[in-house]
Amino acid sequence: MIFSLVQSAENMPTTYEWLNSAEREKAGAFKIEKRQRDWLLGRWTAKQLVASVVGPIALRDIEIANRVSGEPFVKGIGESAGQLSISHSHGHAFCAFLPDDKAVLGADIELIETRQPVFVADYFTIEEQKHVAAASAAMQSTLITAIWSTKEAALKALHKGLSVDTRSVSCLIAVNASDSAEWQSFTIEIDPKRLPDSPNLTGSWCVSNQFVLTVASSLDKKEHHNSLRLNAFA
Repeated sequence: MIFSLVQSAENMPTTYEWLNSAEREKAGAFKIEKRQRDWLLGRWTAKQLVASVVGPIALRDIEIANRVSGEPFVKGIGESAGQLSISHSHGHAFCAFLPDDKAVLGADIELIETRQPVFVADYFTIEEQKHVAAASAAMQSTLITAIWSTKEAALKALHKGLSVDTRSVSCLIAVNASDSAEWQSFTIEIDPKRLPDSPNLTGSWCVSNQFVLTVASSLDKKEHHNSLRLNAFA
């Protein structure tokens, strides 16, 4: 089952009792306040999510560390750390957690905003551009934001992030999609020449409080969609 949670910086504690000593040291090392704030918000949201899944445990006993490649992972909850993904946007953090070490997972949050045509031309595949062109004017900004967010989620799941061309994956959302709070599916097609030996991915997206939320995983389509759970904004 995929669990997820969105939190606002407005509700984040102002004290650091929920961090362990190593995390407090890292938090104090940030030179830029925004990066520190985003890092803290992401950790706080992730710890709350993990604690809600694994059972009663103090947040300071859950450590969110990073692999050499940069992906976050969970420490301090036993042998199985599962899969964790963290994303930030405009004072909000979105985290997804999958208690399965064999699957891959990626999550992203993006504020819905207007983007110029050059953005679509530079970062979207031809098929994605066709989907944008076919959408209604009212859905343009939501659809562009959703496609961009799904690309980020998919590339996180593949442990690539934005280190590769975003056109290495094509994320196709129905042009008649609605800006719904219900999870909707999207299709992820991976370019085998650019990203060989990649696992098949399934994706979902929804809209909440003017943000697009997306999740991509290597679970099969039925298991992915049936397992996805979202805790509302807090």
